[in-house]
Amino acid sequence: MSKQFFSRKYSKIFVISSILKSINESQSGNDKLIIHTANGLYIGDFKEFSKPSDLKIEGNDDILTCYNKLYLSTMESYKKNDDFKDDIEVSENPISITLENVKLITSSNTINMPFVILFVDQIIGFSVGHM
Repeated sequence: MSKQFFSRKYSKIFVISSILKSINESQSGNDKLIIHTANGLYIGDFKEFSKPSDLKIEGNDDILTCYNKLYLSTMESYKKNDDFKDDIEVSENPISITLENVKLITSSNTINMPFVILFVDQIIGFSVGHM
């Protein structure tokens, strides 16, 4: 049986993102999720992944869907490999949050990115709003 991971930080961000999405849809708002890290403020839209039933990459899949399918496919192949039984897993926090249409504001720059994947151990705090 494979391990299941749980993060209170991820759960809180998921809930606030769901509320934010509902508010934006009902009020035609444009508020974003704001995540504070030591690097700066990441401002973007939460990308929710559902576990795909088919890991085959389709022509209309966006880059994040391709990433998710390829990652899941790679992990499935690895778990079937004999090395999986012998390897020692490096301790890390595997839980990540994916944001789309991201603006990163640091002390010296503002960077626009199509997406960013943040591991929850990088997160200091979060809020909602717009800049």
